[in-house]
Amino acid sequence: MFSEHWNRVHGPLVARLPAVGRYIQNHVMDEFPTETDTLGGYDIDGFVELYFADEATMRGAFTGPGVQPIWADEPNFLGHSTAYAITGDRSPSPSMTDAKLVIVAGGSPAGVNWLEKQVRTLETLRAIERNDVAEVIPRTTMARGPQPADVFIHVRFADIQEAREAGRRLAFVTQAEAVSHDIGRLAITRVEEKRIV
Repeated sequence: MFSEHWNRVHGPLVARLPAVGRYIQNHVMDEFPTETDTLGGYDIDGFVELYFADEATMRGAFTGPGVQPIWADEPNFLGHSTAYAITGDRSPSPSMTDAKLVIVAGGSPAGVNWLEKQVRTLETLRAIERNDVAEVIPRTTMARGPQPADVFIHVRFADIQEAREAGRRLAFVTQAEAVSHDIGRLAITRVEEKRIV
């Protein structure tokens, strides 16, 4: 029900925001749990990628009247939502895939760099994109508070099997060492991308 509502009802509402350059939904299909979550982990069903020309355009889109239907719809299918302003790679692939991992983590800068190095050791990866969190934007319309994060790493593979094997391997490797490298929160997921705009 979550994915269907997000894709068919909520997606078109977001697509109507002014000046959206690209809108991609990442629906979580598999999770690769780790036992290193010292802060309670993450509760994730999907990730949004919204692209705007610049920060002023983004802020304008989310303060104008077009955002009201979006906020009104969120409680219909979301238990919580956190928005993030990100920096880093901004060149999403033009083709959609279901052979993609999204890794989200909270930790020190050194810990996040260590995590990215672990991801880059995955032999079958085809492409990697790192987005550092510049700002966590609380959502006042949600009953539950934000889920702080410091980085999102998007990793593409040739097929679902390669993505699943990489997710399991990364969960195993990070399980033993993430805490000692100051990663307090970590989620490794395989997603299916759906481009709305």
